[in-house]
Amino acid sequence: MTGVGGIVALMDDVSSQEDRLFKANDGLEILLGFSRLTSSQKKSYLELHAYISDQVKTLAEQTGRTWDEISEMDRKILSVHATNSFEDGVFLFGSRFNHSCAPNVAFLYDSNMAKMSFRATSNIPTGEELNISYISLPDLPRSLRKEKLSHWGFICTCLACEDSPRSEQGERRRHELIRVACEP
Repeated sequence: MTGVGGIVALMDDVSSQEDRLFKANDGLEILLGFSRLTSSQKKSYLELHAYISDQVKTLAEQTGRTWDEISEMDRKILSVHATNSFEDGVFLFGSRFNHSCAPNVAFLYDSNMAKMSFRATSNIPTGEELNISYISLPDLPRSLRKEKLSHWGFICTCLACEDSPRSEQGERRRHELIRVACEP
């Protein structure tokens, strides 16, 4: 079930596993992988968010053409992949999660099985939005998180990033935890 552009909990215990659509490490592999999908998979793939970044333009060049030379469809395919890929592929379910710097769902990619597993990090009430962190270090200072998230073309407004006394308190607590963890 989707919420505000994301996924909401249907039950209190959240756990899921998903196969990757196809493996791709460059622009040509992405276009070839997409061409092999079923029509239903293609439709679902093309419904995912697509953000045009410098990375997408590099993927276009890997096809032997420039951004201006590729078709609108190829631009969309490459943009969706760049925006939604985990490791070396796109996962339709996993791509529906919105970001939070204080996520309530963790994910793990098993490259040998080409599967992504998702699990709640705590009890999540039915109807609450499920979030993952798009960045590997969500405990970074807010300014660095903002810079890393610019790849996806949005500004994070989660509890950890909002401009409020509660957020500032959490930011100070995260910095203190990092400082203590790094002490010899």
